[in-house]
Amino acid sequence: MKPYLIGIAGPSCAGKSYLSAHLARHLDAAMLNLDSYYADLNHLGLAQRAHFNFDAPESLDSPLLIEHVRQLSRGDAIEKPIYDFKNHSRTGRTEHLEPSQFIIIEGLFAL
Repeated sequence: MKPYLIGIAGPSCAGKSYLSAHLARHLDAAMLNLDSYYADLNHLGLAQRAHFNFDAPESLDSPLLIEHVRQLSRGDAIEKPIYDFKNHSRTGRTEHLEPSQFIIIEGLFAL
């Protein structure tokens, strides 16, 4: 059975993450927050990373996000990246995420 994709979008501090987490708990849904998919900027210095525009669609690693949605839709687990906002880079660690009947995609550009 194909999962239902639920997109939750809106401006910063609008409650997207709160609503998504609440729904994920009640639906036992897999949740992909777009913040986890910011492009890996480890190749840039910290000062350059701090000035990067994260409010643009190009700031996301869209190919990885799309691949992860495809994998979850096929019933495969994924390793979701963990992003460190203090250092503006990926941590190198991941969060194991199992497929579900519902997949919530949450973030500024979710729709």
